[in-house]
Amino acid sequence: MNGVNGMNGVSGGGRVNGGDRSGVLRREVRVEVEHRGPGPPDGEIAVVRLLARMPSTWRYAHRATPGRLTLWVGGPGATPRRVGEVVVAALGDPALAAWRDVPVGDASDGGASAPAG
Repeated sequence: MNGVNGMNGVSGGGRVNGGDRSGVLRREVRVEVEHRGPGPPDGEIAVVRLLARMPSTWRYAHRATPGRLTLWVGGPGATPRRVGEVVVAALGDPALAAWRDVPVGDASDGGASAPAG
């Protein structure tokens, strides 16, 4: 499925877990990961696995295609550094071994990424 999804449910007003349907949460950290391993990519399953490793107090929006995930993460303690640490730790899970973080810019354009790994 292609589009913006929210694993924590959809709230009213065309918003997905605090973000509008464009997938952007205001003033949030953006992270991208892509499939770079053997076998067919499955972004929908990978995003569930990745989000399950994030603190429950964080909110997010995401866009998933079979081979690439874009996450917008915010909430208490969701600094670019902390989000990057959580993503790197999550990508250490053998179930996500084929996925790698992708640099997406800097804080000035609303982007950040997990540290290169």
